[in-house]
Amino acid sequence: MVLTHSTAFCLEPVSLLPHGIESVVEASRGPRLARFLLRNLLTLGIVVAAVAGLSTPETGLALHGLGAMPAIIFTVFVLSGVSLETGHFLREARNLRAPLYAILAVSGIFPVMGFAVGKLMAVGPNEFVGLMVVSSCPTTLASGIILSALAGGSVAIAILITVVCSMTAVLLMPIVLQIVLGVSGEIDLPVAQMMLRLAYLIILPTIVGQVLRRPLVHQVRRLKPVLSAFNVLLVVGMIFIAVSQGAETLGSNGLRLVLHVGAVAVVLHAIMLVVNYTAGRAMRLPGGALRSLTIVASQKTIPISVFVALEYFPAYRTAVVPCVLFHLLQILVDSLIANAWSRKPT
Repeated sequence: MVLTHSTAFCLEPVSLLPHGIESVVEASRGPRLARFLLRNLLTLGIVVAAVAGLSTPETGLALHGLGAMPAIIFTVFVLSGVSLETGHFLREARNLRAPLYAILAVSGIFPVMGFAVGKLMAVGPNEFVGLMVVSSCPTTLASGIILSALAGGSVAIAILITVVCSMTAVLLMPIVLQIVLGVSGEIDLPVAQMMLRLAYLIILPTIVGQVLRRPLVHQVRRLKPVLSAFNVLLVVGMIFIAVSQGAETLGSNGLRLVLHVGAVAVVLHAIMLVVNYTAGRAMRLPGGALRSLTIVASQKTIPISVFVALEYFPAYRTAVVPCVLFHLLQILVDSLIANAWSRKPT
C-alpha cells in the first residue's frame, strides 16, 4: 500500500514506506520490483537481518560488544531532530486533552494492559520482559503520524502526541518498568541511570538535530529520501544485533515462539486501539484528532524498545522478539484501519 497523504516530517522508518522515500516511489518509472523494494524496505530489511542474525550471530554479538547499539540510537534521533518541523504542531499546543491523555495511555494504561495480557496468555519469562519493555516505551516516531494522515486524522495532533510522549517517556519508562517487573519477579533496574541514558539517547540528539537543521533546512528537505533510507538501514542494523543476541533460543523455539508472541502482540494492540478510541470519544475530540489519538497512542517505537531490551536485560535472550513483532504487526493492523477510515469523512 502506498501512502498518498503527506506528513510534516519523518522520524522513524516504517515498513509501509518512509515518508521521504514515498516521493521517490511515486516519481519512479522504474520496474515494479524496484518500487516494491522501496515500499517495503524496512520489512524486507528486517527479514534479511533476522536471517543473517540467526545464521551468523557472531558478527552481531561482536557489534554489540563494540557498543554499536547506543551509537545507532543516537544517530537515529539526530536524524529525527534534523527532520522535525516544529511549526506544524505549535498551534495545537493549547489543546491539552489529547496529549495529556496520550501520556497516561502510553506510560500508564499500556503497561498495565501488557502485564495483564502477558499473564493471561502465558507468555514465557524471557518474552514477558520484552513485552513489558515494548509496553512501557514511547510512541512510534513516524508510522503513527503517516497512518494518521492516511486515515484523515490531524497530523498536528499526531506530531504533538509523538513529541510529548517521547520526552516524558525518558522519566516514566524506567519507573514503570521497575514497578511492573519488580512485581512480577526479582528485577532491580538502575532507574536514575536509565533516565539519564534515555535523556542522552533521545533528548540530546533531538536537540542537536534541531540545531543542525536551522542552517540546512533546504538541504534537509531535498535529502529527505536519503535520510529516510539511512534510517531504515540503522534500524535493520539494530534488528540484526538483536536477533544475534537471541539466536540460540530462537533456533530451538522459532516458529512456535513467533506465533505465540505474535498473537499476544495483536491482542494487546487491539485492546489499546479500543481503549484509546473510547477515551477519545469520551473527551469529545473532533474526528481528525480522535483518529490520530487512536492510532498514535496505540503504537510503540522499535529503536528504544530493542535498545532497552538488549542493554538492560541481556540475560533474557528472546526479550527482543515482542519488540520486533509488535512493531511489524501494529503497522499491519493500523494500515487496514487507516485505509478504512480514509474512505469515511471525519
